[in-house]
Amino acid sequence: MLTKILTTTTLLAALLATPVASQTRSGRIEGSLSFPSNYIPALKVCAKNIRNNSLSCIQTKQNQKQYKIEVQPGTYHVYATVTIAGQKDTAYYSRAVTCGLRYGCNDHRPIAVTVRAGQVAKGINPQDWYDK
Repeated sequence: MLTKILTTTTLLAALLATPVASQTRSGRIEGSLSFPSNYIPALKVCAKNIRNNSLSCIQTKQNQKQYKIEVQPGTYHVYATVTIAGQKDTAYYSRAVTCGLRYGCNDHRPIAVTVRAGQVAKGINPQDWYDK
């Protein structure tokens, strides 16, 4: 009887622990990079957690066209930064990007990207270099 109770208790504990473990798994944000030039400079690409302002960043190489950032579950604003001749410039993944960055795409507000454990948020392209 004691063995049966211990086995049941152990099984129940394992089942209850599973959701907690899955909540701490990371997710990923990935997308394409661009720059209004004939090349893409090395960029710092970051995902800023909207709730606690924590940053997850990667450094890219010159002409790198894709990126991937591992993040904890949460909601993020994603941006790329570059410093050229002492001037820092930033491009967000914004509504203008999803509009195609065409004439008339004037909404430059960043888009909140939600990532869940084990999920990959694809097509998150921080390319709005035109919000000035």
